[in-house]
Amino acid sequence: MEHDDERFYSGASRGDFLDAMTAHAGLGSVVAIEGDTGSGVSTLLGQAVMALLADMEVVRIDGSEPHDANVVVDTLLRHFDIDRAELPQVLRDTLSNGRLVVVVDNSEDVRADALTTMAALSRSWARGCATCSGGCRAPLRRSSPWTLPWMTCWICRH
Repeated sequence: MEHDDERFYSGASRGDFLDAMTAHAGLGSVVAIEGDTGSGVSTLLGQAVMALLADMEVVRIDGSEPHDANVVVDTLLRHFDIDRAELPQVLRDTLSNGRLVVVVDNSEDVRADALTTMAALSRSWARGCATCSGGCRAPLRRSSPWTLPWMTCWICRH
């Protein structure tokens, strides 16, 4: 896991974080942003969603809402308004025509089995799908399936 000390330091602007997050999403990276409650992580994720909407399919998950291990699959089904049987073809079509980004807010509340499912799906989608996660602590670091070579983690501070 990489912590980018060269670019993100105490005093980095929100614009720096946003620019880097959207750039990494375009590359299909897994990005974790962590910060204390009130540090603006949710706001930053919301800004990233708005910036990415024109170029990608954006699916948003809120870890604080009730969910199970299949939260990402269920969210994708609702997003595309399809049945489960249609999901593989819709994902192939989506990833052949562009990129998909899964944005997870309040990721500290995401269940471990849901993280495992997201990690497995992310590996199967390779770099066609990005994951941007934000929360009070890095759940991606507590779940070994998420330790991916292209993961980037930044700390968001007041």
